[in-house]
Amino acid sequence: PAVRKALRALGVDKTTEVSSVLRGLRLCSAGSAPPSSSAATDLREGVFAQLEVALPSVRSGGALVVRSRRHQCLLEEAEPAVAARCSRVEAFYARCESARHPPAQGHRLSLIYDLRTDGTVPLPPSQSSASERLARLATVWEASRRGGSSEGSSTAQPSSGSGVAPPSKLVYFLPRDAAGAAATSLASLKGDGAALSAALHEAGFDVLLATLTRAVTRLNSHGPPFKIDLSVVWHE
Repeated sequence: PAVRKALRALGVDKTTEVSSVLRGLRLCSAGSAPPSSSAATDLREGVFAQLEVALPSVRSGGALVVRSRRHQCLLEEAEPAVAARCSRVEAFYARCESARHPPAQGHRLSLIYDLRTDGTVPLPPSQSSASERLARLATVWEASRRGGSSEGSSTAQPSSGSGVAPPSKLVYFLPRDAAGAAATSLASLKGDGAALSAALHEAGFDVLLATLTRAVTRLNSHGPPFKIDLSVVWHE
């Protein structure tokens, strides 16, 4: 039941075969050291998320902080009366960082599981809201290029005299930790890279992936100037 509840919350498709592997136990007590960030889980061997099941105990406080680049989510602990008689299930995608605050009172004993699959690694939930905004923006750009207005759109169009032309292409730079160090195709993107790719695809964009490498060569042993070479490798 805990795994099914977690998969529903993570937006994982019901047809995806997922197994849970017990990683260990975590005991947090009142007065423990302040929380330290836990690095993102390695995605090797199909691991895509982490599941924590807190066993019933007499405790209060002890929130979980989950971070994904610029975003942060605070999962507050249940009320003491609920925590004393009910298990608590928390889950997040493996690319996130996490930090557990110690309880203000009592003890918190949790079972930590890795969620893994032998098939396609599940992606975060649908980016439909972002896709709709991207699609509207693309419609505005297309109408601006043609010198007209988009049907049903209240967005103001750039004037012909503004000197600002709508873009024909968008370039988005993904850090290696967001794209995945070994990303050589759109299907191999992880985390934020996968979410961005999904949103752009749903909006009707043609999405291409490339690896950009910068090489800096010092021309003078005592300092500048430098020579900077950029190379691009396109992936299918």
